[in-house]
Amino acid sequence: MSWLDRLKGKGGAPDDPRRPGSETERPEPARPEPPARPMPRMPRASDRRPPGDAEVDLDALLGDIASGLAPARPPERPEPGLPRRPRLEDRLREDDPFAPQRPAAPAPSAPEPRAPTPVAVEPPRKVEVAPAAAVSFEEELFAAAIQAEPPPTDVEEAPEPPPAEEPALPEEPAPDSRPPDEQMAAALAAATAGDYETALSIWEPLARAGNARAQNNIGACFVDGLGVEQDLDLARRWLELSAEGGDPVGRRNLATLFFKGDGVKQDYARAADLYRAASEDGDGPAQDMLSWMLLEGEVVHPDPTEARRWALAAADQGIASSMTRLGMIAHNALGMERDAVEAARWWRKGAEAGDADGQAMLGAAYHLGAGVPRDRIAAFAWLVRARTGHSALADRFFDAVRATLTPEEESAALRRAAIPLGELP
Repeated sequence: MSWLDRLKGKGGAPDDPRRPGSETERPEPARPEPPARPMPRMPRASDRRPPGDAEVDLDALLGDIASGLAPARPPERPEPGLPRRPRLEDRLREDDPFAPQRPAAPAPSAPEPRAPTPVAVEPPRKVEVAPAAAVSFEEELFAAAIQAEPPPTDVEEAPEPPPAEEPALPEEPAPDSRPPDEQMAAALAAATAGDYETALSIWEPLARAGNARAQNNIGACFVDGLGVEQDLDLARRWLELSAEGGDPVGRRNLATLFFKGDGVKQDYARAADLYRAASEDGDGPAQDMLSWMLLEGEVVHPDPTEARRWALAAADQGIASSMTRLGMIAHNALGMERDAVEAARWWRKGAEAGDADGQAMLGAAYHLGAGVPRDRIAAFAWLVRARTGHSALADRFFDAVRATLTPEEESAALRRAAIPLGELP
């Protein structure tokens, strides 16, 4: 069973008959032994229908009396493979002076006639019979018994073909003996390189062992269809395990599902609770999201002071959007006195960290001279970056600032906007 089947909650039934040792495994029934074949009794003369006068064979009758047996009259065409018993006329005559003398055996008492039981026998082996002159009474009895026995099994029977083997199941890979931290690092490296299948194969056993971060990573892959088909229900189940295990990232990602209503019923209150729990555990993106919810006041009761507290916590972890929000709080005097310089300072931090809205607000500040000196080239350069980053705030100032520039100033602003953020003076 592969890691992908286990991720999806699939597994072989414990009673799968194809798995050795399962309860439903049944041994192959023993082949019944063939029933023993009884040795047929040689028919006696009294077992036959009394022949008519025309059918009386004196020589055969004398032979029956002499031998104590009464074989049936041989058919005109003996069955192939069965030797014909020698008739009396084929043997030495009683009056032959060279014939051995033996007393005549009394005729046996005639039992109730009954039909002989037919027995299917294999073709008997041909028995070499000595000449009549050397055949004794005991030898003749022995020869008759041999004819009635089945032939010995000199040739081995062809063995039955063995039962078809079930296809061998793929062997499970050997468990990873590295410490969990090393395994998580290897999985993260594979995921960063785009090899999500390798990453998932490492996360799966760790997640089943209770690693909450591995559970979150699997859930996140199901959310976005990374290495697996997108499945929001499976994503929710894995993220719930991670959240219950105390992983702040798992709680934040589960909160996002409830906030957007992806695969679950939209529930802002549940989302806010999960964001707050993740924020208290130190998750920067959760702190940023909780700050936004508290500032906007559309989902939860507005609280600018609490919003600023969580924005500061997220900004300390490098979250650029929280830096821009702190500038908005200072500019709009939300829970604090208005401070244009503080606003411009936070907008610069957010702009240099790559937040497009922070770049737009910093460009507007340079255009208006709010908290910073007026600088049309700097204003237009930041607005160009903001528009490239798809900030809707940039559109409010872009054309107005561009109209104030000469062609040389616009070219200078475009050259400045092309400088990587990390290389700005």
